[in-house]
Amino acid sequence: MSEKLWQFSALDSWFFRDGSPMNAGGGQQTSRSLFPPFMTTLQGAIRTVLAQGQGWDPETPAKWPRELGSPDDLGDLSLDGPYLQAGDDWLFPAPLHLAETEVKDAGQRGRNADRVIAFIRPGEDKIECDLGWVRLPEMDLPGAKPLERWWICRSGLEDILAGRQPQAEHMKAEGDLWSYEPRVGLERDLATRTAKEGQLYSTAQIRPHNGELKLGVMVGGIEEAWHPQEPLLIPLGGEGRLARVEVVDPPELFPTPPNAFDGQGDMVRFMVILATPGWYENLSDVVRKGPPGLPGNCVSACIGKLQRVGGWDLQRRKPRPLEPILPAGSCWFMEASAKEAKTILEWHGKVSGHKAQYGFGKLLIGNWGGREK
Repeated sequence: MSEKLWQFSALDSWFFRDGSPMNAGGGQQTSRSLFPPFMTTLQGAIRTVLAQGQGWDPETPAKWPRELGSPDDLGDLSLDGPYLQAGDDWLFPAPLHLAETEVKDAGQRGRNADRVIAFIRPGEDKIECDLGWVRLPEMDLPGAKPLERWWICRSGLEDILAGRQPQAEHMKAEGDLWSYEPRVGLERDLATRTAKEGQLYSTAQIRPHNGELKLGVMVGGIEEAWHPQEPLLIPLGGEGRLARVEVVDPPELFPTPPNAFDGQGDMVRFMVILATPGWYENLSDVVRKGPPGLPGNCVSACIGKLQRVGGWDLQRRKPRPLEPILPAGSCWFMEASAKEAKTILEWHGKVSGHKAQYGFGKLLIGNWGGREK
């Protein structure tokens, strides 16, 4: 079976809804686009294109290819991503154990003259809290806060996995990649061709900068002839905004793991980072202990705010139930026997948890980062 990279480029603005209702909070509220979208959105577009290439259309549902599964599974298909591409760089969410603060000394190391980047690491002493006696994350940098809404290229991520601070040129802020555009829409009565009362809505759609930003999804499990041979234009996301889809040979986009782990004696210290959102059935255990199946014990963690994923069931024509997931960039600090080092490295690039076939729960393995205390 052949694996290919599907590249999605916006021809206009894009809008991808999260699980929030349009009227959350009462009155007219602006619904802000989620970006990048979850694979639950992109898989529908990918499978539709593949099915149409095999002769399916909505009027002939019996022609749906068996290889593409059902509303509840992907069949033979396997997906990985989505990942962002800006020019020649592949970008990943900045891991949440990175922190930033403003500094007065422009000579300090950071992404620009008035910022400095540092690592968050587990504290040495256990503290009693609602989780029991645990080692909470701490940082040496006064006033620092987690680095959110930032993206890091493959080279920078390899530095982080090796325990080194990333360079300024390896990091991009969300605002450097896309901006939000306010839009106002209304629902029309098709019979009278007038606006329906009370059906006014506001959205904040995203517009990629410079036309360089792309969404990349690795698609495998099918014959090479099934992939589109020429670029296509398809509707994608809310309001059916157009996207250009081009299928190319897969590049080397995933960062390499470190050559060795830090540690003391017969113990190694390693970190697990989610490169894509993690969908786990027993979320409470995963937050405390790390992704299931990994060797060792969880010492501490930097977990982002839970997100909610749903999607649209095309066959049943109704929304799917919302499920909580962990955001990409969440990370766990682990300790294990040095004898497990080889097994630990084998987890690099693997997927874990629920919906792994969709690309959820892609794992990166690295060192804790920062100096030893």
